[in-house]
Amino acid sequence: MRDGDTPKRRLLQAAAILLTLLAGPLLLWALDRQALGVAAEAYFGPRAVVANALVGVGALLLLWALTRRFVFSALLVAGLHWLLYMASRMKLELLAEPVGWHDRFFLSTLDRSSLALFGSYLGEQWHLVVYALGALVVGGVVFFFEKPSFRRFGPVQAGVFVAGVALAATLYQAAWPWTALLDDKKVRASPLNLSQAVLHTGLVGSLAHSHLVAKSKVLKIDEAALREAIAAVQPQPPATSAAPDPLPDIVVVLSESFMDPRVLSGMDRQPEAIPNVRALLDGGRGGMLMVPTYGGGTVRTEFEVLTGMPLAVLPGMDYPYATLPAKNVQGMASVLREKGYDTAAVHGNAGSFWKRRTVFRAMGFDRFITDAEFKQAGGVRDGLWYSDESMTERILHELDHDDRPSFVLAISMENHGPYDTRRKVRDPEAWSATPVPEGLEGDAERTMRNYLYHLGNADREFARLVEEMRGRGRPFIVAFFGDHLPAMPEVYEPLGFVDGGAPEQQRVPWVLVSSEDDAPLQAASRPLHSWRLGAEVLAAAGVEDPWFGFVRELGRKAEQMEPSPEKDALRNGLAAGAAARLTGRFEEFAK
Repeated sequence: MRDGDTPKRRLLQAAAILLTLLAGPLLLWALDRQALGVAAEAYFGPRAVVANALVGVGALLLLWALTRRFVFSALLVAGLHWLLYMASRMKLELLAEPVGWHDRFFLSTLDRSSLALFGSYLGEQWHLVVYALGALVVGGVVFFFEKPSFRRFGPVQAGVFVAGVALAATLYQAAWPWTALLDDKKVRASPLNLSQAVLHTGLVGSLAHSHLVAKSKVLKIDEAALREAIAAVQPQPPATSAAPDPLPDIVVVLSESFMDPRVLSGMDRQPEAIPNVRALLDGGRGGMLMVPTYGGGTVRTEFEVLTGMPLAVLPGMDYPYATLPAKNVQGMASVLREKGYDTAAVHGNAGSFWKRRTVFRAMGFDRFITDAEFKQAGGVRDGLWYSDESMTERILHELDHDDRPSFVLAISMENHGPYDTRRKVRDPEAWSATPVPEGLEGDAERTMRNYLYHLGNADREFARLVEEMRGRGRPFIVAFFGDHLPAMPEVYEPLGFVDGGAPEQQRVPWVLVSSEDDAPLQAASRPLHSWRLGAEVLAAAGVEDPWFGFVRELGRKAEQMEPSPEKDALRNGLAAGAAARLTGRFEEFAK
């Protein structure tokens, strides 16, 4: 402590510091429960409270040792926790998901487009920015007036510094005590429900656990399980033994937040919102898709479709584009590129978002058309984002290759949230005429009208795309699907779902159109996992590939089986196959 302090003063300082270190974790737990919207005693216990507070304690010790000001350090750490919890509460309200470890990549790719996306959700919450700036001013004042705890570097300051470094180093290295406090069985994390880990161990504890998982993950190939699955599945080539000549153009459209409104109670009494997709669904040219995300996380569904790999069997890869270990990611694009296809991706937003530009290059896309090209080509916005009409124009432009077939992945933006926006749309009359079910008022009514207006545009542009492709006189395949349900809790709560389930349990439509075949699809007989869709598209195009053939046959076999050891063996084989695929070794086993 400082020279000249009386024993009584030193005792009071030590008592205040001890009280802060004891009471701080309890206050943090109370803030955690409030942000999550659960009772303060929910999963309250020494392990959970300590696990949730230990990151902050380590940061406090380091700051105290470096600045020599305990009060300033404590206020700064408390302020950062408050900002984190406010951000998590907002995300939970908007997207039904708390802040996760993957969100750090959002901060690492900040640009004009990502700031626009963030600002669109922030809406009227800019007062939080004012609070943050005010807190910085207060912190500066406290730093200036607070007397240093240590005048000279001595054993107490050294001990505080070493303790802080030890906590930081062991966390970074995923070592004890973190592995004991954040054991998988205690955290019980779920890749499809981040709130579960937060509930059991707190938000900060769950973030630390996610880091431990990412740090320690190793892609292991269970060779015996993979060989057993390959033998059980016996992948068969597509119905046509030889590749069609000419090869068809292939367009895969991931339509942002595209859902079947009839899963909501009362929508069956409303005019049809998606007539073109509905006609294909009723004709057996599509079905319902089980996706690994809700409200956000488009890249999760996107990854599964493009690679044929379920995220559920890839530990620590909740948001794969941010954590992919390979520079060469094999999938639909790489397979088709090897077959002579020109490959392009189209997305009316920033290419840096979720590292898409880097990942798409590794996946084998020749070009990635983003918002810059949309703007240069005269693309128009409908509401907040570039319209599906502009996206269709870019797709058709990318198909203009007479020398070789094309594969185009298109990721729409028009129907991206937030849905309660008052931003003017291109066709106000159509917006006003869009009917909404009874029981919705105020913000909920505006949210639903916004959503249905843009949903109708997506359905109409899909039909236009198919019509334009038919007019080109070339064989083609078009796959169209939703990535997840939109996050609209203010709509779901008053209406409810027809099946009585939760939003996270609902499925989204997928349809497939071919220039050659209008017969119902075998794959449409039951709900399809998104990791199977790419395999079905390639099969419809007559394109053979060992991995996608394996995925297709394994998925079809597994869907017909009741829970059993045999079905578990197929899942284990799929997990082993995904690990082999990511490490470039799958074909060794498939031969």
